Amino acid sequence: MAIIEGAIPRDAFTQAVVAGAAAGNVTVTGVKTRDQLVSVLRAVGGGVDVTDVTDLTAEFTISAANTVNNTGGTATTGSKLIVTYLSTG
Repeated sequence: MAIIEGAIPRDAFTQAVVAGAAAGNVTVTGVKTRDQLVSVLRAVGGGVDVTDVTDLTAEFTISAANTVNNTGGTATTGSKLIVTYLSTG
């Protein structure tokens, strides 16, 4: 199989669902500083029902290995974050 220049490998996009927290560092196991953050969505609801999804991508950066950060941003305690990133190897 030939490699197509500019093609994205099959497993390049990774998603993690993590517990929300106070604004600041949030652990996302596997994310690396060289990766590219694609989106951070906040899912809010009771039990298994999701009642609201908010795009918080603009607030977050990959600040260290296994860590995304939104210091000064929205507190996400009690919700789940759906973090999508492009893994660059």
